Amino acid sequence: TFLNSGKDSTVIAIGEGDWRERLRGLVNGADIVIENLDSETWFRSGFSYEWFQSLNSRVIVTSISPFGRQGPHAHFKGFGLQAAAGATFLHRTGDPGKYPLVLPLNNIEFNAGVHAAAATLMALRSRELGGEGQWVDIAMQHAELTATSGSVTASVVYGTQGLPRRGGNRRGGGGEAAPGRRATGRDGRRRHQRRPGARAGRRRDRDRHRHGCGDGS
Repeated sequence: TFLNSGKDSTVIAIGEGDWRERLRGLVNGADIVIENLDSETWFRSGFSYEWFQSLNSRVIVTSISPFGRQGPHAHFKGFGLQAAAGATFLHRTGDPGKYPLVLPLNNIEFNAGVHAAAATLMALRSRELGGEGQWVDIAMQHAELTATSGSVTASVVYGTQGLPRRGGNRRGGGGEAAPGRRATGRDGRRRHQRRPGARAGRRRDRDRHRHGCGDGS
């Protein structure tokens, strides 16, 4: 809800009534169209950048989808979870020997949104300098690959040995997306920094002992 506050809202049910005429009216007066339809709806409805441009040659269309609107995976269904798997994040996140974990707080979707915002602003600037509208096609998987491209390249060169492994709360410097990290102290020794929750837990235990509360009091 907080992402959509302060906006006018119009509901168009695709496939029902005069939805296409209503959509045409909105596109005709729009500077930017941002869509994140599922792939089946996008292709079944006959949408394309050419369709939007035929209504408004200066419109900028920004598409956000798991695998992009073009290319061999354009028809694949999915959400941020599948995009994270395609970008190798699931391979490196979680405890070793257990199931992989997805990043929290819709990280994949928000990262794709940041890329979309930046690219859309550049397209808008290009239009102001005398250009026409453009199609900004953002794939969540590609946006996440900007963070994992180093290890992906290493895996291409060195095979599976180049891929980081899930390390749980421990990090060995291999790019694992796990809580906690290793840091080098002034004496040159590397120390494992635990999660804030783990540090807080040890601090509570010390406080209990200091104040004579005993175990679990």
